[in-house]
Amino acid sequence: MRPSLLLACILSATAAAETVQERVSTVTNTPGLVAFWDFTKREAPGQRFTAHVPAGAKHDYALDAGNYVKDLWGQGPAAGYADFPLLGAGPFGEAIRIKAETNPDFRPLLFVPRARLHDTPLDIKGAGQAVTVVVWAIRESGNHALAGIWHEGTDLKEKTTESIAKVERGQRQYALFAGLNKEGAACGHISENGASSFTNKYALHKCNSAAQSPKVPHDSTPEVLAKSWQTFAMTFDSKTQQLTGWLDGQSGDRWLDNPQKDRLVSYAANAWLQGRLAKIPGQQEGEDPKFPADQYYNPPEDKAVSVKVLSEKENRRVELREYAYTKVKVTLVAGQETARELVSLRLNPWWYPHGIYQPKNDGTGGPFTIGRVIQVIGLGPHRLGKAGRPAWFFERAKYGGILTDIGSHQFEQFLTYTGATDATVTQAAVGNFANPDKPEFEDFGEASLLGDNGSSNYIRVDWFTPAGLGTWGDGRTVILGTKGYIELRKYLDVARDKTGDNVYIVDETGERHVNVTGQVGFRFFGQLILDCLNRTETAMTQAHAFKAAELCLRAQLAANRRGESLLRSMAESHGASLVRAQMERVLDHSHRALKKAQSEGIFRSSEATESLDDGTVSITPRKAWCSSAASNRAYRP
Repeated sequence: MRPSLLLACILSATAAAETVQERVSTVTNTPGLVAFWDFTKREAPGQRFTAHVPAGAKHDYALDAGNYVKDLWGQGPAAGYADFPLLGAGPFGEAIRIKAETNPDFRPLLFVPRARLHDTPLDIKGAGQAVTVVVWAIRESGNHALAGIWHEGTDLKEKTTESIAKVERGQRQYALFAGLNKEGAACGHISENGASSFTNKYALHKCNSAAQSPKVPHDSTPEVLAKSWQTFAMTFDSKTQQLTGWLDGQSGDRWLDNPQKDRLVSYAANAWLQGRLAKIPGQQEGEDPKFPADQYYNPPEDKAVSVKVLSEKENRRVELREYAYTKVKVTLVAGQETARELVSLRLNPWWYPHGIYQPKNDGTGGPFTIGRVIQVIGLGPHRLGKAGRPAWFFERAKYGGILTDIGSHQFEQFLTYTGATDATVTQAAVGNFANPDKPEFEDFGEASLLGDNGSSNYIRVDWFTPAGLGTWGDGRTVILGTKGYIELRKYLDVARDKTGDNVYIVDETGERHVNVTGQVGFRFFGQLILDCLNRTETAMTQAHAFKAAELCLRAQLAANRRGESLLRSMAESHGASLVRAQMERVLDHSHRALKKAQSEGIFRSSEATESLDDGTVSITPRKAWCSSAASNRAYRP
C-alpha cells in the first residue's frame, strides 16, 4: 500500500526518553512514509512545526497556525502557536492539545496551505493511489476531524460552479475523523469527486471502526492519561478497493441492517438499487433513469460467503445471501431469481471502487455563499378564524401566550440558521389589539434575541392576516450574512405566485430565485416523528429542541413582565396615587359589569380569580356578592 501519512499527538502522556527515540525511529523508518509530525521538530523554537520526511525529500510540510473563521469569513482574532499548548509529554516526547474553544469566532487549526501542498507527495490523489493516516490521540469529547485533505468547499447544494463567482467546489480528498456517524470510532472518509455522493450533498464514502474510543477529561491524572493513548487510523487500498477504519490496530466488521432507513446510508442503499435495476432491460418499477451511472453502488456479489434458506415452499425459495460487502434476500421461483432486496451494508471495511479526487488547481476553497450568518428575521402572521376556534384556544392557561404558541418556530429557525446554541431575550412584547371580547387572548407578539455567537434575531407573530390574502399567512424568513442574504417566502409570493416555497438569494455573484416546492419538509417531519417514537436525534438534537422551547418561554415571561414595568414607570412619572385611582376606576367598572351580569342570571353561583401576570392586582368575585365594590377588591402593591 502506498503511500503512508502518519501524524502524532493530541494530548499528553509520559514516556522514557529512550523509548521515545525508539518510537520515533520506528515511525520514520516505515516504508512509504510521507510525513510524520511529532510536535518536537520545528523550524526554530516558537516557530512552525515541521514533519519528519524520508531522506532526500524536498518538503518538510511546515504547519501554519490559522483561525478558519477569520480565513473564510473575516471574523475573529488571528491564531498563533500559543493556541496549541505543548504538554511536554506524549508517546513521542511531545504532544499538543486542541482545546474546545468558547469563542464562536475562534476555531484554530494547524495546516499546510494549498500553495505549498499542491502536487507534493502529501497531495495524494488520482487513480491507483492508496493512503494510510494514523493519529495518536486521547479523545476528550465529541467527534473531530484529525488529519487529511478535506476542504468542504462552498457547493454543498450546488451542482456546478459555472455561474458562481468566488465560490469553489468541494476539495475533499481524504481525511481521518475521531467519530462521524459513530462517536469515538476511527472514521475514514474519502471522495472521488471532491463533492457529493449518491446524489446527496455530502461525500458519503466512509467507514467506521467497530470499536469506539472513550472520553478522557484533559485534567485527568498523568497516570490515567498515560494509559489512555489510542491510535486512530484509516487505510485505503486501491488494489482491494477497501476503505477501513482502525482503532488500536483493530478494524472489526461493522454492518448496518435496514440501510434504507438510515439518514445518510439510505442514499447508498438507493444507489445499490438503481445500479441493480439499470442492469435489467426496460424501465423497472422504482428505477430512476436520471440517476447518474457513475454513482451506482454495486459491490461484488458474484460469490456468496454464506447462504441461509429463509423459507421454501413448492417451487418458491427465499435465501439470505451474505457477500463481501452486502447481505441480500433473494427470491427464486423454479430456480430463477425473481426478486433481490438489500438487507444489510458493510460499513467497515467499505467498498470504494474509485480513485481519490484530483483537484484541477491549487485553490483552497472559499466561504459559504452568504458568509457568516449574523441575523435572522422571522415573520409568522396567521389568520384567526375566530368563529371556528374552540373555547380553550382563547384561554391563556391552555394556549400559553402567542410567543410560545407561534413564536417557538421562529426561535428554532434562529438557532438552526445562525448556529447559536443559546441566546438572551433582549426585548419582548405582546398585546390584544382587536379582540376585546377575548381578554386572555394575545393577537400580537414580538421579541428580539442576542445569540451566544453574536448573531441576532427579531420575530413578529400575529393573528391579523386579512381576508384578501390567498392563504392563511404570509410567512417569511430573512437570513442576513456577511456576504449576502436569503429570503424564504414560505406560503406564497404576494400578488405574483400562489405557490409557496420560494427562496430568494442575493450574494456577491448576483440575484437568484429558486422554487423548492416538493423538495423540502416531508423527509424532515418523518424523521422528527421517528425521533419522538424511537428516542433518537436524527432530525434535531433534544438539546436544540429544548433550547428553542426555553427561549420562547423566556420571551413570553419577559413580555408579561413588561406590563409590570410599564405600571411602575407610570407610577414614577404620574404618582402612585393617580395610577391607583385609575386602576380603581377600572376595577369598579368591572365590578359593576359583573354585578349586572349576576343580576341578569349570568352568574348564579360562581367563584373565580383573575390575576395580572406579575401578581400585583387581583379581582375575586364570590358566591355572596357585597354591596360595596371595595369589599371585592384587593391590591398588592
